[in-house]
Amino acid sequence: MVRVLAGDKNPVVKHLIADKAGLAANGIGPFDGPLQPLLANVNTPPTAAPETGLIGSLRVMTPKGETAIEDIQIGTEVICASGAVAHVRHVLTAPPTRHAVRLRAPYFGLNQDSIIGAEHRLAITSDVAGYLFGEDTVLVPAWALRDGRKVTHWELGPRHTLYQLQLNAAAALKIGRCAIESMPKAGQAIGRVLTTVEARCFAAEYRSGYQS
Repeated sequence: MVRVLAGDKNPVVKHLIADKAGLAANGIGPFDGPLQPLLANVNTPPTAAPETGLIGSLRVMTPKGETAIEDIQIGTEVICASGAVAHVRHVLTAPPTRHAVRLRAPYFGLNQDSIIGAEHRLAITSDVAGYLFGEDTVLVPAWALRDGRKVTHWELGPRHTLYQLQLNAAAALKIGRCAIESMPKAGQAIGRVLTTVEARCFAAEYRSGYQS
């Protein structure tokens, strides 16, 4: 069934409230909209992939300023790397892992050191990507960028949690000037997803010419 909310003709508002209602029906997050749903469509929460996610203290840009990942809730507005505003549809915890990477600021345009899962991807736009793959933007797993200086191995403790944010649009999260992928929906990508071999090739070329 599909949730349709009476009394509101704004499609964006209806979409957002319907998301909240579907999540509430699935026991996730409160439905606090002023209108009552007439019909029901329960959203099934996705599953975060292993070795992905962002450490809870990492701050992402929102219209109200930077907000820690662990303080973000369903429905929170975030500013994407493109400058557009999107809404958080799901806040998920990734499967526990000990292995992560530390991206050091100010490299990659970061304004803070960032701990992320080794398989979590950065959206990098560069001439190197265009030269190698014919597309300006590529999605590179963090492990491929490890160099012992800008990107290093990071051991997570048992109390650390990595979070995944899924937005209502295919977009990258804005952390400083760095674009870090939000949890993608099936069939959606904001750039070319590199294979393991392509990621290693790109990283080698990118490191050799990256000066910031």
